Amino acid sequence: MSDDELVQVVLNVIKNTRLASISEVQRKLLISHDRAARMMEMLEERGIVGHENGYNPREILVDLNNSRRIPSSTPRQMAGPASEAVDAIQKMITHKGGFAGMSTGFTELDMLTHGFRKKEMIVLAAHSTTGKFSLALSFAETAALPPGGGKGAGVLIFSLEMGAEEIATRMLCSRARVNMRMLRQGLLSKNGGELDNVRIAADELGKAPIYIDEPRLTTIMELRAKARSLAFRLAGTQTPLGFIIVDDFQLLWPADFRVSREEQIADLSYGLKSLAKELNVPVLVLSRFDRVKARIDRVPRVSLLPSALVQEADVVLMLAQPKDAYGKYQVAVDSLDLEHFK
Repeated sequence: MSDDELVQVVLNVIKNTRLASISEVQRKLLISHDRAARMMEMLEERGIVGHENGYNPREILVDLNNSRRIPSSTPRQMAGPASEAVDAIQKMITHKGGFAGMSTGFTELDMLTHGFRKKEMIVLAAHSTTGKFSLALSFAETAALPPGGGKGAGVLIFSLEMGAEEIATRMLCSRARVNMRMLRQGLLSKNGGELDNVRIAADELGKAPIYIDEPRLTTIMELRAKARSLAFRLAGTQTPLGFIIVDDFQLLWPADFRVSREEQIADLSYGLKSLAKELNVPVLVLSRFDRVKARIDRVPRVSLLPSALVQEADVVLMLAQPKDAYGKYQVAVDSLDLEHFK
């Protein structure tokens, strides 16, 4: 396909669709899914998808082909991966079973998963109001402020549901060991040490490389563009981007409402996995179980998750409630537990 034909196809896609989908661009241009995704991200970054702003589509395609912000993968000779594998094995031997991934702060979970490793997409699934986001915030705190004063990593939290102030409050109470329920009910003593503990925690978290983005109706392309921008900004610093949290999967905005929900979920899942590989960081994706399928009982099952999301995930964690937490009709397991899959 010549440049002129390619430009015309891009024009037609943009003019004739409300929000052009990755799959549609891929089909019309007969290009790879990765290149189609990069093209759509660039169009959306410039705010020209679904609009006629007097842009120059040829310039966009030139920028797409010459862009250095989104490097394409190249074949690697075996010496590089083999050397990295030897380093990981040596670390396991030296530290007697130590893992190469990022610690979660929970010893048993680290032993199961070997830590959250680079380029992995981890799914944390649970029923609503089970506490999956609180657990994710604990992972974020451990990554940014490792116990023992070790070197932390930059953490990016995409919260599509909860505001930044509420997230900060939760993290402050957790770090200061303050009962959040008692705090909200005004049951804490004014002369107690809780306020001092909160101030100390606020000083520590204020210096932590934790970044919160609370977008509304965001697409996977917008999310990836923001993550890429922060990774570029933190590159070369003492705390480069090392961990991304997305809360939650069901609130991500599909790129094209005309395609089936299955295809939308497949595009979203692929985009999140591609983000982990592109930025070389673990990406934790929070997801809810299907409410219709979960009405029978509260037992966590992989079948309650979108199949495309499970297929793209490297690790699936399922958080369950105790049987006696809220009554016999909301049973899950005998104790609060994390079930590990994959």
